[in-house]
Amino acid sequence: MTPEIKTVKINNKETDYFSFGEGKTPFLMLPGVSVIPVTSSASAIEAAYSSFKKDFTIYVFDRIKTIEKGYTVKEMTSDLADVLSVLGIENACIFGASQGGMMGFQLAIDYPHLVKKLASCSAVSR
Repeated sequence: MTPEIKTVKINNKETDYFSFGEGKTPFLMLPGVSVIPVTSSASAIEAAYSSFKKDFTIYVFDRIKTIEKGYTVKEMTSDLADVLSVLGIENACIFGASQGGMMGFQLAIDYPHLVKKLASCSAVSR
């Protein structure tokens, strides 16, 4: 069964996400830049991470739908923090790939209450 794609609206911006799992600990997956929305792969991602479902509730976020020129990682992270606030998510385990890893670093710096653990791959801290 494909996870339901949901939309969050914050600061006149919209982003899509999906979630799956029954665990008490939130687990955020922050993808890198992609030419297609990550939500289009919801079924495949859920299948690949099915072993996490017992211990975690996994959230996978797309980027903001309309991106202004010059939109920085810091601004992306601020918007993500607003989304997490709307969803009531804090103290999460986070996995970020590429630009998602950069966002994870920034989230840990600017919003430490949102981050329990952080894993990153293919990302730089600058």
